[in-house]
Amino acid sequence: LGKTLQNLGDKVDAEKFFEQAVSLEPTYPMAQFDLGMNLLRLGDPVGAGQHLDMAVQLYPSDPVMQYDLGVFLSQHGHSKAAAEHLKAALALNPDFTEARRELDAVEALKR
Repeated sequence: LGKTLQNLGDKVDAEKFFEQAVSLEPTYPMAQFDLGMNLLRLGDPVGAGQHLDMAVQLYPSDPVMQYDLGVFLSQHGHSKAAAEHLKAALALNPDFTEARRELDAVEALKR
């Protein structure tokens, strides 16, 4: 239901369902991920980062979660950590074009 509400543009009500999902099953990575992405859209980068990080800890073999956390970290000035997660995404999916582009951009900033 949270995803449906989010897709309809109702991020505030979606958050309630995502929070409930995390509360009921805190070790479910998609619940953590969905809550994190929704909090990011609501303008709560601290909360978003915590839940995105937890999602990756729970499911490190998901290249999309690794990528999204890497993008988040890059956007918030954590280029070293961002590069680690983007490299992890590429290790899991070498054909992940967006991850390659983002990693190249992060590494260009370090030069």
